[in-house]
Amino acid sequence: MQDIPSTNFTQQELTIVSYNVWFGRFQMTTRMLELGRLISSHEPDLVALQEVTPEINAHLLGQPWAKKYFVSDPAGKELAVRR
Repeated sequence: MQDIPSTNFTQQELTIVSYNVWFGRFQMTTRMLELGRLISSHEPDLVALQEVTPEINAHLLGQPWAKKYFVSDPAGKELAVRR
């Protein structure tokens, strides 16, 4: 597990987006690109995604917006800083 830098937050609001992303393989690449655009446009403080398969994970983490977030492993035991 990487050391997570401590940060002092001064915001008064917290923005969260949460999506259940599994919908079979139907247009998966297109759907994950659109989900990435949606997340990026809202610039949330926290992104919570459910039913993320390894293939979906690869699609999402390969997008530029994902680099600004800490990402947990599928079991939620570790955090990694995306750079």
